[in-house]
Amino acid sequence: MNDEYILLGGGDLQFLNLLSSKIQKDFVTKEVYTANEAFDAFYKIQSKQPKVAVLEMIFPQWDWNGHLIFRLLKKDKRFKDMKTILITDTLDKKAQEIAKDKDIDKVLFKIYNMDYVFEEIKKFI
Repeated sequence: MNDEYILLGGGDLQFLNLLSSKIQKDFVTKEVYTANEAFDAFYKIQSKQPKVAVLEMIFPQWDWNGHLIFRLLKKDKRFKDMKTILITDTLDKKAQEIAKDKDIDKVLFKIYNMDYVFEEIKKFI
């Protein structure tokens, strides 16, 4: 894994841009890549091999979601050590089940405030 790279992906551009700005401010030596499409996130993770990937559950215009992307990547030995953080909008039963998945290091819920989400992500950077 490349310690210099962090990837953020999902459908909420405002959320991703805010999170990217916070990470770049606190970790000036890290490069932050964002992806608004699931395939783009999948491709960037494969090509950049980031230390940490933060994906939202929902991506626009594709059948894949953040959970599926992480499950596919973790089958590849190159990504076994990549830290995976999934962000979801809801605290429903499905999200709670996903939180138990061994391919996900942390599940965060958008119902938490941005400062809390950021502090949790910092633990993996």
